[in-house]
Amino acid sequence: MIKKLLKTTLSLVSLMMLLAFGALAIWMANIEILDLDLWLHLGAGRYIWRHGTIPGTDIFSATLAGRPWINHEWLFQVVAVLAYRLAGPDGLIALRVIIVGLLFTLLWFGGYRRDTPVWTVILLLLVLFVLDVRMTLRPDLFSLLFLTLYLLVLRMDRLSSRKGVLFLGICQVLWTNTHGFFILGPLIILAHLLGEWSRRRLPLPWKRSDARGFSDEGYTRLKIAFGLTLGATLVNPRFLQGAFYPFNVMATLSGQSKMFLHYVGELRPPITWPTLLAHDRFFAFKILILLSASTLWVNRRRLDLSLVLLWILFLFMALNAMRNVVFFAVIAYFVILANTPPLCSFKILRRLGDRHGVRFLLISLLINLCVTGWIIRQIQARARYGYFNWDRYTYKSDYGGISLINYPHKAVDFLLAAGIQGRFFNDFNSGAYLIGRTAPAIKVFVDGRTEFYGPGYMQQQDKIWKGDTRLFEEVVQKYHLTGVFAGSARAPAPEAFLRYLAASPSWVLVYFDHDAAIFLKDIPANQPWIHRYAVDLSQWRVPSIDLIRLGLRNPLPDQHIRRAYGLYAMGYLDQAEQELREVRKAYPRGNAKVYYLLGKIAVQRKQNRLAFENFRKAWILKPLPKIRQDLDKAFARLQAG
Repeated sequence: MIKKLLKTTLSLVSLMMLLAFGALAIWMANIEILDLDLWLHLGAGRYIWRHGTIPGTDIFSATLAGRPWINHEWLFQVVAVLAYRLAGPDGLIALRVIIVGLLFTLLWFGGYRRDTPVWTVILLLLVLFVLDVRMTLRPDLFSLLFLTLYLLVLRMDRLSSRKGVLFLGICQVLWTNTHGFFILGPLIILAHLLGEWSRRRLPLPWKRSDARGFSDEGYTRLKIAFGLTLGATLVNPRFLQGAFYPFNVMATLSGQSKMFLHYVGELRPPITWPTLLAHDRFFAFKILILLSASTLWVNRRRLDLSLVLLWILFLFMALNAMRNVVFFAVIAYFVILANTPPLCSFKILRRLGDRHGVRFLLISLLINLCVTGWIIRQIQARARYGYFNWDRYTYKSDYGGISLINYPHKAVDFLLAAGIQGRFFNDFNSGAYLIGRTAPAIKVFVDGRTEFYGPGYMQQQDKIWKGDTRLFEEVVQKYHLTGVFAGSARAPAPEAFLRYLAASPSWVLVYFDHDAAIFLKDIPANQPWIHRYAVDLSQWRVPSIDLIRLGLRNPLPDQHIRRAYGLYAMGYLDQAEQELREVRKAYPRGNAKVYYLLGKIAVQRKQNRLAFENFRKAWILKPLPKIRQDLDKAFARLQAG
């Protein structure tokens, strides 16, 4: 009677645990739209829908227009635009929820263990928290889904029928036109071919040759699947060029192109020596490395060589670029499950009784309850994630809608409302967003297609952005640029560049706020917009913070800080100081950015003691090397009298 009751309770708790995990995965997939490159995909997808053709040359750039462009992600772009047209941002979020839900459903059925489902859920939680690092709607997410489908067919079905081969061929065609990682499909099959060939032909030590493999018929179908998927990579708008695209990118991202790490954070390694033992956002990734490596060692006498090859390949990819950690997480999941026996087979658990014993059931129930409770607490904690919307004086949840802090949305709204057109120099972060919202009216100088622009061009853009004004004027003449979009939504625009534009008689400021500064070249074509929208920052009126509406809430007025840095860069010290005064009024606890800028303003005014005092406060609040350098200089000036 007790055993029956415990079994029933355990089944109900296991179901609750699974439902809680599903709710957590769906909740995390509902995060707001905040990815930059998505807007480039929306712009390209919109063009494909309107013109009924896939562009073979660039249509967005002010500098490389007409250059051959292999748009290998066109199918994703079409699907994303369709979702956006049907339901706006909610449609894009719904698409991501569907893909994530399908992905974890497949992983669950691929790793389900009736006796110990909690083990599968724990592994899925690790995969989910690795995916959380890249929980954005990008073509990568579809690659992750295809990767899982391939592994399920090859690991579970073992190509027991011709349908499996045909299924892989269809998947490969879709994958080839969705994301540049499509080459992983044939590589996964090749790894299984090598593993199966080794099992059959080589005198392997221990019992590796006895590991579960393909039947003779399945082995033949595996060879056919490899040829079929390899041929399917040719089914793309650019045929051979499209099929060889991944290899061209790998060549581009080596050598001189390592400078791309400066622009694209996702290409940086996720683990460095200083962060090796840190409890950071890649902690789940580190655990999966340890777990999977441990299970490979424990089960070394019966290793499946195909999984070992995949584990090595994907670990190498993940350690070199953080965007690849999610792919390794899926491989590690299958490696751990393939190399761990059911938990009830371990001696320490057998001593508690068989899997139907009271003690075993009680411990299983306790573990399930703990995991379920932890998942529920995660949902509760994440439900509070958000940030303050200063336009409405309300908090915006991190979930649902479009991010208000990651995009220069107000600046682009201005461009659209004013009907401004032209060829713009822009910062790297704003390029894709400008394409997604303003194309074809605005042609950009650079966007997220780093492999398309190439290292030389990216170096040129970087020099200009850091203040090489001579090079800037050269490219203005060469490419007939008519505007500058200096975005500051994610990072402030460099002082030297803004200072030059503000002082130049050839450029006129027509928009300024916390998210961007927009300049138009003083030419006849721009005169209607210049006459109507020219901004005189000497008359700048600092928006006042309504303390009554703010109440007892204490968010950092970051918009005022970013405007203050922009005003300071363009030489308007009084206006910058007024912005910072508003910050201190609403945020009395103090902020390092505020005191640091106050120190720089004091330096410009030759107020050495005030500069020292402000740099000192900034250093106490946030001891950064840059602040310390300015603090030492201020102290030296004080000593010199």
